[in-house]
Amino acid sequence: MMDASANRFPSSSRKSDPPKVVNLGFYRIKKTLREEGFEVVEKADGKITLVLRVKD
Repeated sequence: MMDASANRFPSSSRKSDPPKVVNLGFYRIKKTLREEGFEVVEKADGKITLVLRVKD
């Protein structure tokens, strides 16, 4: 009976796809920056770049 449950949830697929963790503080910072007129660009490595939008 134990072997059947182990085959149902293989651990190898979990290791290949790391879960997406959302940092609430980081999300709030990005949201505030957008509200203040910045464009927030997030790179694949998690670093952000800010672009200031100047209104004419």
